Parts: sequence; structure tokens; C-alpha cells
Amino acid sequence: EWLEQEERNKRLIQYNKEIENGTFKVECVGKMIEDYFKDDYKNHGYGANTHKTKLRYNLVYIKKEIAEYYKCNKDEIFIGDIESCIIDYKICPYKVIIGNADFRNSVVENLGMLEKIVGNVIFSYSCITDLKNLQTIDGNANFAGSKVITLGNLQTIVGNANFNRSEITNLGNLKTIGGNAYFEDSQVTSLGNLQTIGGNANFKNSQVTDLGNLQTVGREANFEGSQLTDLGNLQTIGGAAIFECSQITDLGNLQTIGEDANFVDSQVTDLGNLQTIGGSVSFCRSPITNLGDLKLICGNALFGYSEVTDLGNLQTIRGDADFSNSKIKDFGKLQRIDGKVYFDSGSELEKLYYEQFENGVRKNIVDEENVSMKR
Repeated sequence: EWLEQEERNKRLIQYNKEIENGTFKVECVGKMIEDYFKDDYKNHGYGANTHKTKLRYNLVYIKKEIAEYYKCNKDEIFIGDIESCIIDYKICPYKVIIGNADFRNSVVENLGMLEKIVGNVIFSYSCITDLKNLQTIDGNANFAGSKVITLGNLQTIVGNANFNRSEITNLGNLKTIGGNAYFEDSQVTSLGNLQTIGGNANFKNSQVTDLGNLQTVGREANFEGSQLTDLGNLQTIGGAAIFECSQITDLGNLQTIGEDANFVDSQVTDLGNLQTIGGSVSFCRSPITNLGDLKLICGNALFGYSEVTDLGNLQTIRGDADFSNSKIKDFGKLQRIDGKVYFDSGSELEKLYYEQFENGVRKNIVDEENVSMKR
């Protein structure tokens, strides 16, 4: 990150130089805007970077180039942060805002022709109900406590999206949330056309019943206390998955959980197409009886006080395996356990383990490896 910051600083210096000598070109606008809004290494904060500060004041001198890049007139571009205290119009007169937009307690009622906000936006406690032509928010979007009902043509939120205590029920045409998505205590019931959440997805105590076209959650997904009963088209959860006290019964098309999976006190009975859990997993007090297509658990596996009787297609546990107080009678297709193994003392499963495994590896594999070495 430090090296990236150094390269970015070199570009910022070059942008300022070209603006000052009149050689800045339209084709550089996109990268320049990206570099300008990117957080500094170690989060030094806005204004700490002198090159950014200088560029901030220089942007007004290339308004023509910026307008050409965004295909609009110079008067339709606003450069800087919009705050409620300086807003005196009911209909937004801009097509692009290059900066943060704070509409809290403002007189703005209509976003008009606004298509893009290159920064963060706050709609909380504003009079805005419809986002109309707004297509892209390059930063965070805060709808908490807002009157917004429809997202209009909005397709992309690059940062976080907070829907807590908002009036929004459907995400409409929104396809991408690049950061975290907060649905807790919101009125959202359907994710509509949303395909990707790049960060965490918090459905805890939410009203969401339909994940719509959602296919990917980049980090943690929390379903605790949600109204969801299935995961729809969801295929990947990059972080941990929390199903505790949720109503979900079937994981459907989900193939990968990147970190820990918590099924404690869940209603999940079918793991669906799940093949990989990238962290640890606990089946304690869950109704799951068969692990189905699950092949790999990268962390620890806890089967104690669970209903699991069949390991299904499970082949590898890379961490510890705790079979104490479990109902498992055999190891099925399990080929290796890399960590420690725990059993009820003197149980039949413990005896079977020492008959079938050697140093955590199933003996048929050890035998095959020895034969291969002799050849």
C-alpha cells in the first residue's frame, strides 16, 4: 500500500503540473478523479495530503475538461462538497457532483437531472423521496432515517449502503454495492436486481424475504433473526456466514463460505450445493443430518450435540475435528484430518478411527502413497 501511495502521489503532482501549464487532457480525468478520492495510506485523513489539497483548488481550472469527460455542460458540474447550509434550491441543477453531498435538513426535494455523485451522500432527514436519474454513487450512501422510497435509476453504489430505518422496500435497478450493506431494521423486502455486495451483508432482524439476483457477498453475511427462508441465487460468501436463529432451511446454490460457518440453533436442514467452508464450522444444536456435497472444511469442525449422522462427500478437515457427543457412526468419504481429533473415550468411532487412519490420513491413501514410492 505504501508503494501504491507513492505512485499515486507522483500522479497527483503530475496532474497539478499539467493543470497549471495548461496541458491537462480529457482522457486523464477518470484516473485523476480516482486518485483524488482514494484514501491515503494509513488513513491520514482528508487534507493531510498536500498534493490532494492543491488539486482540490486546481479542479476548477479544468471544469471544461471534466464536463467533456462526463458529457455535460460546465454549468451542470459542481466541484466541492454540498452541504445543507449552502443549498437554496428545491430542484438540484447539477448533472454531476464531484464531492460529497449532504442533503440532511436541506430544502432540496427533487434531484432533477443529477446522474452521478463522485463522493459520499447522505439522504437522512431530507425531503427527497425519489432518486430519479441518479445512476452512480462513487462513495457511501446513507439512507438511514430518510424519506427516500424509490432508488430510481440507481445502479451502482461503490462504497457502503445504509438502509437502516429507511422507507425503501425494493432496491429497484441497483446492481452493485461495493462495500457493506446494512439492512437491519429496514423496510427492504426484496434485493431486486442486486447482484453483488462487495463487503459485509447485514440482514440481522431485517424484513428481507427475497435476495433477488444476489450472487456474491464479498465478506461476512449475517442472517440472524432475518425473515429469509432460502438464499435464492447466492453462490459465494467470501467471509463468515451466520445462520444462528435464522429461518433459512436450505442453502440452495451456495457453493463457498470463505471463513467460519455458524449453524448453531439454526433451522438449516440442507446444505444444498455447498462444497467449501474456508474456516471453522459448528453444527451444534442444528437439525442438519447430512453434509451433502461439502468436501472441504479449512478450519475446525465441531459435531458435538448435533444431528449429523452422515458426513456425505466430506473429504478433508484441515483443522481439529471434535466428534465428542456426536451421532456419527463412520467416516464416510473422509480422507484426512490435519488437526487434533476428539472422541468420547472408548467409543466405537474412536476405535474405527485408529483402524482406518494413520497420522490423520486414511490408510488406503497411505498405502497408495507407499506403493507409488516403491514403483
